[in-house]
Amino acid sequence: RMLITDPRFAGQYRLDDGTVRKFDDIVCLVRSYRREAAHVVGAWVMDETGRWTPVQEAWYVRSDRWQGPMGGPWRAFRTPPGSDGSDRPVRWEDLIRTADHGP
Repeated sequence: RMLITDPRFAGQYRLDDGTVRKFDDIVCLVRSYRREAAHVVGAWVMDETGRWTPVQEAWYVRSDRWQGPMGGPWRAFRTPPGSDGSDRPVRWEDLIRTADHGP
């Protein structure tokens, strides 16, 4: 039931019972995903091109230059962005271990 107010930070996953959970901040996606990981059958994030990308295929960047609707500093990219003062891009496996950097 989450209203996506800024697609640049959006994510979603589907559970094995067909339920879809939508998020307008990657930090919120990660926190919920951790609780339900055993039942997740697919998960996606909106990348910089505005397309849904499987979470395992995206690169994630933390930066103080942007802030998601819920205050999270993470964005997803299809390809790792160049060095612009942001943190080093990480993959999903690293993100779900360390992404409590947010509100």
